[in-house]
Amino acid sequence: IAGRRRLNQVQMPTIIIKVDLDCARCHRKIERVLDRIREKGEFVIDDIEYDEKNNKVIVKGPFDADKLSDKLCCKAC
Repeated sequence: IAGRRRLNQVQMPTIIIKVDLDCARCHRKIERVLDRIREKGEFVIDDIEYDEKNNKVIVKGPFDADKLSDKLCCKAC
């Protein structure tokens, strides 16, 4: 149909972080850092999944993935 534009769905950036989620201290730390970033509104984070089986944290949202990963490296150390 002429004149109609096809809307492409924009894929949300996703960051997968390897964290030892079996370690209670590590789990609390990454959870606390992500919650603080979300509360401050520094980055818009839509979803955070904690995959304890594979020791991964999956963060999704409309953010700059490079900037968020840099921020996490600084805060989580």
